[in-house]
Amino acid sequence: MPELVGDLERLLQAAQNPGPYVLVGTSGGGFITTGYAAAHPQQVAGMVFIDTGAPFQNPPSEIVDATDLNHPAKRRTSGLSAG
Repeated sequence: MPELVGDLERLLQAAQNPGPYVLVGTSGGGFITTGYAAAHPQQVAGMVFIDTGAPFQNPPSEIVDATDLNHPAKRRTSGLSAG
């Protein structure tokens, strides 16, 4: 998997389009985009998974916190309430 994530890194560099990026991964590509996001969280504005299984049994807490709408920081900024 590191080789495939490296391929994506090189592709984005060669494209010369500055991030942050919205990454879209289909099937196994979702694992590649997740690997990129874990390595470069500042460069990812969002992610879309199409027919991709759960990439992690225990995802990193940074990813959980950033995507959990019930996280306290999200409730403060989005106006969402718990429950």
